[in-house]
Amino acid sequence: MNSQRAVCWLLIAGMLLALGGCAGQDQRAEVAQPGPAREKTLYVAPLKGLCQGVGLQQCLLVRESPSDRWLAYYSNIDGFYFEEGFQYELRVAAVKRDNPPDDAPDFAYQLLEEMSKTLDPTGGTEVMEDLLTARVWRLDSFTQGTFEEPALLVPEVSLEFGIDGRIRGSAGCNQYFGDYLLKEAQGILMGGMGSTQMSCPEPEVNRQEVRYLEALGAANRLEVGPRLLRLYHGVGDRALNFQTQ
Repeated sequence: MNSQRAVCWLLIAGMLLALGGCAGQDQRAEVAQPGPAREKTLYVAPLKGLCQGVGLQQCLLVRESPSDRWLAYYSNIDGFYFEEGFQYELRVAAVKRDNPPDDAPDFAYQLLEEMSKTLDPTGGTEVMEDLLTARVWRLDSFTQGTFEEPALLVPEVSLEFGIDGRIRGSAGCNQYFGDYLLKEAQGILMGGMGSTQMSCPEPEVNRQEVRYLEALGAANRLEVGPRLLRLYHGVGDRALNFQTQ
């Protein structure tokens, strides 16, 4: 009887997802190919991640195995209610999607069973570290309130986070280094900042480098996803915006 019920759920989920379950915040990600649903195990992170749909938004972070990288899910999982601060293991019906974003799963999901819901003991810092490390972040722009100013394309400004709590990168002319500490509620502290002391011959490069290093050292909060990072500094909505491959 249980096996028959599971088959019925999968068939119903396949029909729902194919017909209408793909209408989400980002239409690029939500076009499903008709076909049978597959049953999968899905892990959901205890916090949402920064993603780019029609505009910047917050997406669920999902993966099919604890060893997989986190992916941004641009819609809702049908039948699932997300509560921040909890890690989830779900049994879902999955239907193949057409042309999902590069940082998104290949499937649309329908909840079949919430197998576990566990309070995250790290306050989300473990997920943030997974997203931040083992990649090179490239400075894209500076934000102040509603105004966004593009960064210089050349020379490139970069940022790398190590699992040892250290940061390093290029500020344009000079290499820099320092320490970081992730905190709950997407907080971050920077310290021990230093850099080489080469002179920047171009005034605009020098101005950007000084501005960047001052903002980076004052970072106090972050939003991060599989491909986007925003480091807030000072008060208000001032931020450094990064992208990665």
